Amino acid sequence: RNAGARAGPADRAGPADEFMASWTGCCTPSTQMGMHNSHHGGGGRNAPPERAGIGIILALSPDGSLYVHTVCPGSSSEGILEPGDVLMKIDSEDVFRAPAPYVAELLLGKPGTVLELCVRREHLGGEGALLYFRLTRKRTDPGLARRAIRDAFEEHVEDA
Repeated sequence: RNAGARAGPADRAGPADEFMASWTGCCTPSTQMGMHNSHHGGGGRNAPPERAGIGIILALSPDGSLYVHTVCPGSSSEGILEPGDVLMKIDSEDVFRAPAPYVAELLLGKPGTVLELCVRREHLGGEGALLYFRLTRKRTDPGLARRAIRDAFEEHVEDA
């Protein structure tokens, strides 16, 4: 695919749709996600609280750990986290080799709240350096998040 090419409306159907539906929430949680679905209400008392993340798309490595695949533009992680950073701890919780849904739940929270993240950055030599960051949860622009997810999916398909 051309580096500058973007999928048009006619290109939106296909295998990326299911992938995007399952991962959009990790980048920018939406009330359209199944476990946070508020279509039954109308934003009243029964609506779930708004949740936000730190704008990263995770991938599973062969050793079972989760690493940052993509940092969404405009997110609180932009310029801080890098592709390849391996998640080690969220707040005080060890997440190395933890199940992805569990890690996603820890990353999501009330917009404006801060989480402490420990990552291992491999390219700093040896076993990798442990880096600690305080990141604020915030909503990521849905259009930018969808584009980042689509690009990550297309890159995965091209590599397969």
